[in-house]
Amino acid sequence: MGWHDGYAADLKVLDQLAPQHRLLAEAELCQALRSQTADPRAVLGLGHLRSRASLPILHDNLLRFGIYALGAIASIDPAALATDRVLALLSDNQLSEDQLYRLAIGLGVYFTLAQLDPRVPAQLLELMAHEQYLVRYHALDALRRLHHLPDPAAGNGATITRADIYRDTIFGCISTNGRATDFRRAQNLLRAQIQAAPSA
Repeated sequence: MGWHDGYAADLKVLDQLAPQHRLLAEAELCQALRSQTADPRAVLGLGHLRSRASLPILHDNLLRFGIYALGAIASIDPAALATDRVLALLSDNQLSEDQLYRLAIGLGVYFTLAQLDPRVPAQLLELMAHEQYLVRYHALDALRRLHHLPDPAAGNGATITRADIYRDTIFGCISTNGRATDFRRAQNLLRAQIQAAPSA
């Protein structure tokens, strides 16, 4: 994900640091995050260094660097994810659409179902009824990733056609605007898929 916001992070240079210089780099990157002068490269660097000391500051930056911070935490120690903090964010009505869907993306991309407290996917399921479409979409995508469910719209893996999209009943339910009954139907359909999945 380092390319997404236009940040190129040359992490190989961190591998060449002597142990004492690695500690110094960790401290400087953490300080840059504390002073809010850092960009996502600092988060990527801390994840690459597997810096356990940076876990508190990474959690402090979940809203600012959602996808990157979750990726770094997962690289360091997925079990160190502060579940209660993540749940509080996912259920916070004051968060922006962007902040919420970036958290959903990070959880779906960087964690496995086994690494997450069951309350986290349950809260993602709740977000499938969120008023903002992108939050609903990314919550659905995260849950499909976590549960290894097929995406009907993926078609043959080449070009996605309109017919492929129409085959995805759940997506059809969440892509409408403001119809709570459709959102609930999408949640129920996904619950049924999860229960019927071999891993369930």
